[in-house]
Amino acid sequence: MFESLLRAKSERVAHFAAAELDVALGADDRRLIAAQLEKIVHDPDFASVAVRDASDHIVVTEGNLASGDVFAGEADTAQRDAAASMPGHRSASRA
Repeated sequence: MFESLLRAKSERVAHFAAAELDVALGADDRRLIAAQLEKIVHDPDFASVAVRDASDHIVVTEGNLASGDVFAGEADTAQRDAAASMPGHRSASRA
């Protein structure tokens, strides 16, 4: 049950962040991007966050990204890290 709640939260946050970051990414405004990611970066449920632009280039990363390609799955879905069963590891989301 806890995993499904965390997955739902991850997907909700990924979807919301994608919408919020649209203008900041278009303007390449790093300060606005950082400000909009502030709550995610400090949320204990997330080990990391990665943001990519319209050209699929990763432009911002915070924390330790999950192993493998964090953008390999379907958009706005939580991706479980292979090490997620280890203490201290959490899901990543793709936006």
